[in-house]
Amino acid sequence: MTRRANEVLRQALELSTPDRAALASSLIDSLDPEFEDAEQAWKDEITRRMKEPGSEDRAVTWEELHRRFAARLHDVR
Repeated sequence: MTRRANEVLRQALELSTPDRAALASSLIDSLDPEFEDAEQAWKDEITRRMKEPGSEDRAVTWEELHRRFAARLHDVR
């Protein structure tokens, strides 16, 4: 990540939870503006993946997912 992106990330992490969620949603939407129904596509993809054999072995709790994400975010900084 560039220095500017790291600075923007630092500032974004200081926002309230609702503001961070809105910002994250806007950023995701900006990645592919042609794809209007991304949320439904993600839900469909999640449902499809959960039905795959062995998917139960890959499932993790929200707490574990949060811990992993925080660790990766820390490594990026």
